Amino acid sequence: MTLDVLIIGAGLSGLAVARTLQAHGMTNMRLVEKSRGPGGRLASKRLEGARADIGAQFMTARDPRFHAVLEDAMAAQAVAVWSPRMGKLTAQGLVFSPDTELRYLGVPYMNAFARFLADDLEIDTQQRVESVSNVGDGWQVVTSTTAWTARHVVITAPLEQLRDLLPDPTLHTMVHGFQSLPTWTAVVHSTSQLLTDDGQPLDAAFGDGQWFDFISREGSRPRRNSSYWVCHSAPAFSQQHLEDSPEVVGQHLCQALEDQLNFAATPVLAHRWRFARPANPDRTAQKGAVQLAPGLWACGDGLAGGRCEGAYLSGLEVADRILAGL
Repeated sequence: MTLDVLIIGAGLSGLAVARTLQAHGMTNMRLVEKSRGPGGRLASKRLEGARADIGAQFMTARDPRFHAVLEDAMAAQAVAVWSPRMGKLTAQGLVFSPDTELRYLGVPYMNAFARFLADDLEIDTQQRVESVSNVGDGWQVVTSTTAWTARHVVITAPLEQLRDLLPDPTLHTMVHGFQSLPTWTAVVHSTSQLLTDDGQPLDAAFGDGQWFDFISREGSRPRRNSSYWVCHSAPAFSQQHLEDSPEVVGQHLCQALEDQLNFAATPVLAHRWRFARPANPDRTAQKGAVQLAPGLWACGDGLAGGRCEGAYLSGLEVADRILAGL
């Protein structure tokens, strides 16, 4: 049997495609995911009876379509607003940096939002895709266990992985020039306060781009109670330590927190996101979506500037284009 649509990846983009197609009555489709569940970078890690978000730290909404989805998730108690005391590391030191940005979180953890989006969707998990190739008037997707044929295939994987999946290099031209940067994420334990240089306590802070990009206190988030902090490293640090062990990276980041922020912490775990963010967030595809060939699509945060909202909207765009061609 030939599927109408096969979607590779159950992150925000893939879930947006599947939800939209299903809402328009499409049932002859599959969504395959290499992990044990949906969410992609809406990831959390279980730690001795608690959890910590190790992927996206929050979401923002500027487009009314994504805002409406967040509102629905809030009504289902899968999302809440997070209002941290925000700071920023500058050349003058760590300063209080309040703003009016509305930040949203999955509750109790970020992957709760993914589970909300995945409700009523059938997802084939732990399916690692090995190749995508043209067969007649469709596409064959081969995984480690099976093969499917579909009229439309949507790839939401990072662009470097997308290129590996497509044995025909002529299919890469539409995403030429798009590149990803890595991020090491460390969960650390601390009973210290993160203080500005003039002594104001903070729940989160943006970094200076040298050692870390963002640090946040898990206990400041709705329905959380732990002494964990999550630190996203900056691309320069991540590239320098790309092949280091998680133990070494955790020690390095804790030392950097003490040196740069006078913040004492002990490492708990470190996780490497090899393809974490666009190298150039200003370089985007039109509405975050690309038709690589007839019936072959790419979308995701790497084509949409890197934000959660962009990832979701890129999935909507692909779904709309597929539906327009039926």
